[in-house]
Amino acid sequence: MNQDSAPAPERPALATGPKYYLAVVGMIYAAAVGLRVARFLSARLSAENGLVGSTAEQFLRGDFPLFLMGKDFMGVYDVLPMVPLLHFLGPSSYILNLWSPLYTLGAMIVVHRLLQRVVGPWGVLTGLAFLAIPPAFWLHYCGYAQTHYTLGVLLSALLMLQTARLSEAEHWGAGQTFLWGLAAGAGLYGNAQTVGVFLACAAFLLATSWRRVRPLNLVAFCGGGLLGGLPLLYYLLTAQTAYADKINVFSWGYVAKHFHELWTNALPIILGFNTPPTGGSLSPASPWFGLYLLLLAVVCAGLGGLIQRGLRGRPRLALLFPLVAAVYVVILLTSHYGLFLHGSQQAYLMSLYLVLPAALGLVVTWFEPRAKIAAGLLTALTIGINVGGYAAFRPNVYPLFLSPAIQARQNRDYLEAAELLRRAGAHHVYAENSWLLGFYGNGDPLAVHPWQPRKNEDAHRVDASLDPLFYGVDIASSTTLLGLKHKIATVGGRLSRWGFAQPDKGLLLERHAWRARSLNGQDLGDALGDGDLASGFQTAGPAGPGQGFVLDLGAAQTVSGLALIPQGYVETPKGLTIEGSLDGHVFFPLAQSHGYVGPFYMSGPHPVLKLRHPRVESYWRPCLVRQIRISHLGRSNRPWSAREVLLWGPGPAAGPDADWSSSAVALRRLVGRLKPARVYADTWAAAVARTSADAPPWISLAHGFHNESRPDPPLAQWPELIAGRGSLVVVDRPEAAATRRALELLGLPFTEASAGRLRAFALGNPPARPVIEPRAISSRLSPAAAAQLAHPGGRTPWSTNGPQSAGGALDIDLGRPRLVRLVELRTPDFAQDYPRALTAWVSDDGRAWRPTPLAPAGPLFFSGQMLLRRGGAVNIFSLGPGVTTRHLRLALAPNHCPWWWSVQELVLR
Repeated sequence: MNQDSAPAPERPALATGPKYYLAVVGMIYAAAVGLRVARFLSARLSAENGLVGSTAEQFLRGDFPLFLMGKDFMGVYDVLPMVPLLHFLGPSSYILNLWSPLYTLGAMIVVHRLLQRVVGPWGVLTGLAFLAIPPAFWLHYCGYAQTHYTLGVLLSALLMLQTARLSEAEHWGAGQTFLWGLAAGAGLYGNAQTVGVFLACAAFLLATSWRRVRPLNLVAFCGGGLLGGLPLLYYLLTAQTAYADKINVFSWGYVAKHFHELWTNALPIILGFNTPPTGGSLSPASPWFGLYLLLLAVVCAGLGGLIQRGLRGRPRLALLFPLVAAVYVVILLTSHYGLFLHGSQQAYLMSLYLVLPAALGLVVTWFEPRAKIAAGLLTALTIGINVGGYAAFRPNVYPLFLSPAIQARQNRDYLEAAELLRRAGAHHVYAENSWLLGFYGNGDPLAVHPWQPRKNEDAHRVDASLDPLFYGVDIASSTTLLGLKHKIATVGGRLSRWGFAQPDKGLLLERHAWRARSLNGQDLGDALGDGDLASGFQTAGPAGPGQGFVLDLGAAQTVSGLALIPQGYVETPKGLTIEGSLDGHVFFPLAQSHGYVGPFYMSGPHPVLKLRHPRVESYWRPCLVRQIRISHLGRSNRPWSAREVLLWGPGPAAGPDADWSSSAVALRRLVGRLKPARVYADTWAAAVARTSADAPPWISLAHGFHNESRPDPPLAQWPELIAGRGSLVVVDRPEAAATRRALELLGLPFTEASAGRLRAFALGNPPARPVIEPRAISSRLSPAAAAQLAHPGGRTPWSTNGPQSAGGALDIDLGRPRLVRLVELRTPDFAQDYPRALTAWVSDDGRAWRPTPLAPAGPLFFSGQMLLRRGGAVNIFSLGPGVTTRHLRLALAPNHCPWWWSVQELVLR
């Protein structure tokens, strides 16, 4: 392509006088301003209002966040203009909603400048009218507090305008290239979605103007980019990010599905039509569908015309518009970002509003000298479609235009609620409308959502408080099952709960003699007390009434509380009946709850409603029981499970020096002194550790914290213990003995310290234990496969070739007497084929066998209360202090497991 400056296009003369034309332009801008003012006055309060506003308030408190909502792809440039207004005028939705109309008007002005370079004067009017009275989706964001989207569009428009200026200049000045880099850097930091415009503009300049680049231009490009994206650069240099892994989100397998969603849902919304996600219908039989096809054909024709005009160089800038559209379409069709194409929030396609005016305008320009008529017809079509979609547009339950009185009243109500909470002494609050409550309280009260906080740092501070208030959260059924006395009152106009009593759980009961059976008669054996998170009780399908189990403790014991650990938070029951019995025939009630909302459990001094470390807890007056029957109430669309059951009995009362406040102080001191790299702790203790550390380690928090190089495991998984120096495990005192035994069984060195009501275990590096290579391994089942296990590197699995209930054994010949402490069985390709009831036998001659203790020991995972195992691809068994023998037999004891027992690798230490 020719690198010389493109000749200016021949522009058709106006068919009317310039004054008339300017009057039309003025009317278009007046309509744009009026419509945005109406949207500004009639906008509603939303969670995004509170999130954006509270981010601005952080600057007023001396905190300078790099990213909005803790996410590492939305910078805070858009909130900076709000800071001085909030300082002088106080919190108000009007301050927050002011900026999106201004940003969209600014983008419209910039697009106007671009259109004047590409299409004729009547085409310019058509494109401007489309943006002035826009589709419902764009008008929605013109009064929406998610200003990072509208600012991103404005910065993208400025980048395109500066690209146009560079393409028109015969020689590039340092100032011009500096401005291009500044717009690019600010856009990429402010909203990473501007990357499509950045790529398109960069490719356009590279293809059309690369011969004009001089070293000084490159320096100016980089200088502007570094200045505009300085916060992003700082973050990239100070934190390891997952950006390098983003390439994994691209796949050609997305194309077919995403293309269907693009043209049947996303593009109609962008063009002004309502689909089911936005409250409308666009069936092929409807006249709206015909209009959609017509408008889509016009747009595609306009984009094709821009390509043709750009290739002919009249002007070459025309290529930039279809290039921007192509980049975004390719990204969405080939990546998981296209998963949003089926919904109502088409934020990834907002930059198309910089492209569509040019495509529409070019179609009008084709009709010279009758462009005036074509402009009138096409403008009438687009505005008719856009305005016709306003009434039905419902991306949520609210329409585009509400009575202005509603927003004014909501401002008053939230300011009053925040003031009433402060007067009641509630400074830390869980609330479902927490984002707005926290904004209007300016951090006092500090309010977060109980289980879905968008500002994780605030959530950690509320979690770490001693007595947070549940404000308007419907947890009546959950508190009934929890069984702890607490205060209930109407505070700030809503029913609130706080001041929960401490449970009587001084002693965690031993579980080795427990046996269980399901209520439909299935024998569960010791699966609910074997310390294995992979076993237990689980319904085969969606939970229904009467599903559950009976747990036999082996002897009558005094019990004051219970915890059920499900597979994940999604398998929490919808309601439970808990009953006790001494003879297994006559049961008496212990607790009951219909419509349970959970997981709801005690963590430190107060209960929490969290998705991490899920469990269902219930406490009652201490009573003597031998059997406990637990049955499900109501119906659920998901299974419910109990992988492990924990029971507590009454114990010695905590001393006066062991209150939770002093425990928090002690834990902070301990973390500060040890400076661990990893902390495993329940919600409250984890939050205390997080809020006390200047350079926080990895912590098993109830909510992840961003700008951190070590990601949290998914909520459905328990964090695995990394055994070695730098790991710190923090548990409540009743669970300390069980945690101590788990570490000792695995042979992990540790030092133990007290932190008030908490106990902390600081791990050391495991002792070096050399691998013992067996001389031979044999079995009556699959003898050839068993023999291969003696040779490292073999992956052919040995298997019982049937359920474990039929038995099976491996005989290991060590060649000479050796001291064996640990047995590690690995089955990476068959994770469920691990032994459920494995025993060990030793022999000096391979004929006379005697039993030796063998206990499952690892790997260990942190459940929230203690360390438990999870059977799977890797399983570690302990022989205690070790046994010296030449022959070792691993044999299955009778059990009811339907899975096979398989081994791919066997390691002895």
